[in-house]
This record gives sequence, structure tokens and C-alpha cells, in this order.
Amino acid sequence: MFIAPLFSDRQYHNYFYSVAPSFATPSRPAYQASGGYAGTELLVATSRRYRDFWVGANHCQMTSMPVDPSPCVAYQGCDADSPVTWCEFAGGHTVPPFAAAAIISSASASVRVCPSTRRRITDGCARSRPTEGAHNRRHG
Repeated sequence: MFIAPLFSDRQYHNYFYSVAPSFATPSRPAYQASGGYAGTELLVATSRRYRDFWVGANHCQMTSMPVDPSPCVAYQGCDADSPVTWCEFAGGHTVPPFAAAAIISSASASVRVCPSTRRRITDGCARSRPTEGAHNRRHG
């Protein structure tokens, strides 16, 4: 995954954002764009090489079963806390129609809860505090 700010020159911004005085209206005033910040780019891309890496790293078998959304598959036998789901798309440089559903499904599957605190696990399950008696015994 790659995320970065985009910057462009005056010529680029003029093309997309400037409004010449002859095209100005009360709801769209004349505007002369300058160069600078143009937004943020988020690129998510991978290849079968990375799929195979994660399948091996998470001790999965090379067998898979279809899961929602189609055309995604889930690999079998992975470590319990490290499932691998692969969604292949041959549509080129466009967002796949199943992207939103796949991201939501993946994110919701990766949220885990610590049994002792019933809180979301981010860096591991925090140990519960010692009882007051144990605290007093340790510190006198």
C-alpha cells in the first residue's frame, strides 16, 4: 500500500480548476489557480508473489474456498490469528466493483477482542491488574 500527497504546477491546476472571466457566473466566479497541493493518492496493489508469501508466512495450505464477495477466496489451514483472503481482479487500473465489500469484510474479520478485558486487541491482550491483596503482599 502506498499513500502520498500530490503536488502539481500552475499549468496542471489551471487546466482543472481555473475559471476564465468569460466563463464566470454568479455561482461560479472567475478563478486563477496556482501550483501546489493537489490531493492525496492511495494505491493498493499486489501480485501473486505477495499472495504466496503471506500464504507461506501464515502456514496456510495452498487450497482455498470461495468467500463473499466474489471472486475472493480464503486459504485453508492458516494460523488462527492470520487468515489469508485473496481477491483477484483483471480489470486493469480501475477500482474493482467488489472492493468496498472486500475491505469491510477483511477489516471486520481482523478485529479481535481480548477475553479478559473485552476490549479490542491492538498490540496484544493486556494482562489484568493484580488483586489488591497480591499488590500488598508484593510491596509490603
